[in-house]
Amino acid sequence: MTVAVVAAALTAGCATSPSPSPPSPEQPAAVTQGALCDSLLTFFGNQLGAVDLTAVPLFNREETISPGGICTVINSTSQRANGRVSLRNAPNAPDPTEGVVGFRKTTGLNDPVWVQDMRTDTRNPGIEVVLATRIGEWNGQFRITESETRTATGILHLTDEDINRAAHFLVELTRKVSKA
Repeated sequence: MTVAVVAAALTAGCATSPSPSPPSPEQPAAVTQGALCDSLLTFFGNQLGAVDLTAVPLFNREETISPGGICTVINSTSQRANGRVSLRNAPNAPDPTEGVVGFRKTTGLNDPVWVQDMRTDTRNPGIEVVLATRIGEWNGQFRITESETRTATGILHLTDEDINRAAHFLVELTRKVSKA
């Protein structure tokens, strides 16, 4: 009888021991500065038809975007900036527009995007279209300098559809780093 009790206790002890934890879900791969620049070059080339561009990362291409990342695309001939994307983990700075007046919130996207078209902004005139978003604790900004960007047919003339594609690009890029 004693053996049966000990065997039952051992069996019960095995049954109550913690089971191995399930495998953790695969974590998204960290985004590198190089990947940020590559995606920016691809957007300018494929979506805006820009030509003769070079990407210039602020940090080493192999470095991951952890606190943030910046990449600028420049015209290879003139060496002038055509655009820039910046992403930063900003838990204590929730305003992706950085307090600049003149941004308007777009509609139709799942995530908020604010657009400032400085080409038509009388309070803050300029030559850029600036887009900003906040996803999770990440702020993203995307600047496009229309007058510096060359296409196969001449200077880029941004349309509303181009700006909409840029908004989608910024949201997807910011989502990707916010999940990494």
